[in-house]
Amino acid sequence: MRVLDIDLDYFQSGIVIWPQGDDRPSSKDHPPWSRERVAAFLETRCGLTSARQLQGYRVETHDQVFDLWREQIRAGELTWPFDVVHVDAHADLSAGNPGWHHVCTDLLHADPEERCVAGRPSALNEGNYLLVAVACRWVRSLTYVYHPEVSMLDELPSDLMSVLFRDRDRHSGLIELPCFATEDKDRDDLSEGGAAAIRREPPVPIRLVAGSALETPGPFDFAYLSVSPSYTSAAAEDLIEVMAEYIQFE
Repeated sequence: MRVLDIDLDYFQSGIVIWPQGDDRPSSKDHPPWSRERVAAFLETRCGLTSARQLQGYRVETHDQVFDLWREQIRAGELTWPFDVVHVDAHADLSAGNPGWHHVCTDLLHADPEERCVAGRPSALNEGNYLLVAVACRWVRSLTYVYHPEVSMLDELPSDLMSVLFRDRDRHSGLIELPCFATEDKDRDDLSEGGAAAIRREPPVPIRLVAGSALETPGPFDFAYLSVSPSYTSAAAEDLIEVMAEYIQFE
């Protein structure tokens, strides 16, 4: 199965790195795309059509997509592992927050089938829910469609942590989550290679692509849209009407 995972912050100018308390980003500083540009992206790059709407879900914060996936898996609606096309101004693979540490020193010690069945793993949030889904082995492959204004490092989006990749090489094209020994849990140098992993998770291919170059290999089974109010201006919400022409939100 293949899912389209969209964050509304992709469709506005400028990237909000850190939320500003309870205040929404300024519509002046982060104006949304035109309705025509969004429609063209959904049709040309995502292969959607208004003639046959894709079944989808709308959530407020992106970590709620993780909850939807768990519910759909339990209900037999979503079969894992599945392919994820992630259209977002952020990778949501834990760069800049401690979620990866919990995943790699705690969660990965549990049996794969037990990692996400009891409920939300500890430390799950908007910035790392996709990493946790990878740790649960739900994700077969990941396509990260990065924002046109994303910060780049070595020709790749800068919000990708090398510790998560095969041989710590961000250019490898493979996420291989490291599992660190329990006794290394309190070390603060794990992301810099201060300790060797006792093992690594099965590889998950990751493709990094600009939106202007996105080509989807086939139809999607579901779409998910996160409003992410801490990262999007209020004006951007007008674009939900455009998306609703292509996605039948539950």
